[in-house]
Amino acid sequence: PFPKPFAGFHIAEFLRRINHSLSHTLTHFYPLAGRLVTSDSPHDDGSYVVSIDCANSPGARLIHAVADLTISDVLSPTYVPVVVQSFFDHDRAINHDGHTMSLVTIQVTELIDGVFIGCSFNHVVGDGTSFWNFLTALSETYRGKTPISRPRVNNRWFPEGCNQIIPQPADQIPSRYESPKLLERFFQFTDLDSPNFSSLVFRFSFRRKKRIERESRDRESLGGRERERRGRRIEKWRG
Repeated sequence: PFPKPFAGFHIAEFLRRINHSLSHTLTHFYPLAGRLVTSDSPHDDGSYVVSIDCANSPGARLIHAVADLTISDVLSPTYVPVVVQSFFDHDRAINHDGHTMSLVTIQVTELIDGVFIGCSFNHVVGDGTSFWNFLTALSETYRGKTPISRPRVNNRWFPEGCNQIIPQPADQIPSRYESPKLLERFFQFTDLDSPNFSSLVFRFSFRRKKRIERESRDRESLGGRERERRGRRIEKWRG
């Protein structure tokens, strides 16, 4: 959440700018404006496949809500108040709900003395990095910065010999998991120039770089093993 920036702040103008920015950002991240659709597998084996339909979709969602709370009511408690869950459109949703719910939602909750922006993202269409790139682009578009610094990544990777269409059993019904009540906390960084914060960012970036390098080596290793297996199958067939 952030405080209303000035006495003449108008939520209607703020929403208009958010809506314009969201529409522009979705031209770069257009799959997020679609919905999930289920169709029969092309293998004619009784299974089905799930894909994203961008042509017949109502698009992403922008919500304006009002809560009789202050910023202090949200941030001061030791643990995050339960009411904060209602600030996110996808609370308790599962990936399969993307058939009927938006794949991304921006909810602007107007507080007494501030605004809380809750962003919901269906994990089936992207990972955390994709979500962060989308939010970065949305922020840049709102501030009038063009072109965006982090465009959508179009590269796809599948293990060699792996079919890009992964069929699902027709009788597989998505189940909902009722998670236990968890205690959540907000972490606030007030001095972004402090040595402690810089050290934290460095450690996170270093670990993330090492993880990406490790995953890249694993993919190369997996691809090499798959090529070796295919070679043995071909030799066996020729023999």
